[in-house]
Amino acid sequence: MTVVLVLLGATVSSLAVMGALVWLFWVGMGIVVVGLIAGRVLKMLGFGQPASQDAAELHGH
Repeated sequence: MTVVLVLLGATVSSLAVMGALVWLFWVGMGIVVVGLIAGRVLKMLGFGQPASQDAAELHGH
C-alpha cells in the first residue's frame, strides 16, 4: 500500500513538472505524504513486514 501510493505520488509529481503545473506537483507530494502516513498507521496496526528480530523468532532461530 505504501509503495503504491508513494509511486503514484511520484508519478503525478513528475508529470506535473514536465507540464509545468505547480498545483499538480503539490497534489502529487500530498499523495506521497498520505502514503507515508498510511504506511505508518498500517504498521502500528500489525500489517507489513516484521522487524528482523521478529522474523528470526518466527523462523525458530
